[in-house]
Amino acid sequence: MLTSRFEVFIAGHVEDGVTHQYLPPRPPRVHSFVYACDSDETAQFTSQLDLLRLLLNSGASHSDEIVGACIRQTAPSHGQPAEFLALACRALAVELSADVARLNSILRRVAL
Repeated sequence: MLTSRFEVFIAGHVEDGVTHQYLPPRPPRVHSFVYACDSDETAQFTSQLDLLRLLLNSGASHSDEIVGACIRQTAPSHGQPAEFLALACRALAVELSADVARLNSILRRVAL
């Protein structure tokens, strides 16, 4: 039998049409389904960049890769991808102002 395993990091939720970038009041059910967000949902969720701090401090083994991929993959869903990239990179610079080497490493991963 072939099985698949994946891990999920919950970076936020939508409640009553409002996006929140923190844990939901209740965890998802054990056998809940996972769906990819469409472009509009992605743009709405990433319009706030509080999730970058959550991802950077998640403790995930490859959090820097995840942050870089998140920014790189979500930029095209925004009306002005270059503007979103600049905003996200500025937010990263604020979060990682004390760790320039880590900041530069992530910025190299963001480059399109």
